Amino acid sequence: SDLPRSREMLAAILEADPSHPSANSHYPDTVLMLGESPDELAIRAARFNLTYNRNPQNFGTYVQAAEIFTAAGQPRNACAVVGRVTQWIRRTSPTGDGASLRDRLDRVLQQLGECDQQAESG
Repeated sequence: SDLPRSREMLAAILEADPSHPSANSHYPDTVLMLGESPDELAIRAARFNLTYNRNPQNFGTYVQAAEIFTAAGQPRNACAVVGRVTQWIRRTSPTGDGASLRDRLDRVLQQLGECDQQAESG
């Protein structure tokens, strides 16, 4: 698979240009697809994407960030992101991209448990 090489190339781009939109968008995906624990670069990219793609209708950006934060052991950050888009994702089409995002969101929520408790625990 070319995925590890893609991850390396995207990391090099982000090291040279931390505000590169495409590299920021794709780098966290490579980390998730490889099943790796997110490194600081993936976490920074997820944060960049939330700022760059602020529109809550960009569901994939929010789900990706929640997945990265959850895998990185940052449940409060993941819960904050999930809280912004859960209602909209639940209303999306039950087929295609809407179903995929809903499935990914459900997996994150299963891993997180109750987000209200995460926020209270600090």
